[in-house]
Amino acid sequence: MRKLVLGLGASCSLMSIPFAALAQHSHDHVHGEGNLVIVTEANPVTVEFSSDLWNLVGFETAPETEAQKTLLSEARVTLESTDNILAFNRQAGCVLQSAESNFSTLFEEHGDDHNHDHDHDHEDHHDHDDHGLAGDHDDGHVKAEVRYTFQCERLDRLNSLSTSLLEEFANLEKVEAVAFTPAGQLWHQFRKSAPKMDLK
Repeated sequence: MRKLVLGLGASCSLMSIPFAALAQHSHDHVHGEGNLVIVTEANPVTVEFSSDLWNLVGFETAPETEAQKTLLSEARVTLESTDNILAFNRQAGCVLQSAESNFSTLFEEHGDDHNHDHDHDHEDHHDHDDHGLAGDHDDGHVKAEVRYTFQCERLDRLNSLSTSLLEEFANLEKVEAVAFTPAGQLWHQFRKSAPKMDLK
């Protein structure tokens, strides 16, 4: 993990930086990769997860079968529960306040003409602009996003975040993370062999 000290200040918010910051660190669009943006400078603590829908359910078109509908529903429930998905160290006393996803609007304004061939080279895509929770299809990919809000009793004791995203979703190979903390900006690449990020 690299530590880049940036004077972002307590006014820095998740809404103002999300994935534009990660775009500078994760340059190529590839399947198997997700992103996390973590802001721990003040309460509420916020975490935003973003990934191509394919990494979560194995398809990026509107579900056509009951099996696909079930996969989509299960992915949403898993991501919004956070029981095992995200865990700050217990000493910080962080409690989930809300989990907002874009699953209900994933296929709005997407049309039926989306016949995306997953056999082509996905490294040709380079656009990862900040797009909120509206569901971005501009690059031909359906992006699933979840924004979590936590209230932490002891921010001074908040020192790590663990995730089981890679265990829950087999198509995910890595999750690139950036954290904005009182100490500065931190980078981490979550893998099955590295499920915990140091936030100090």
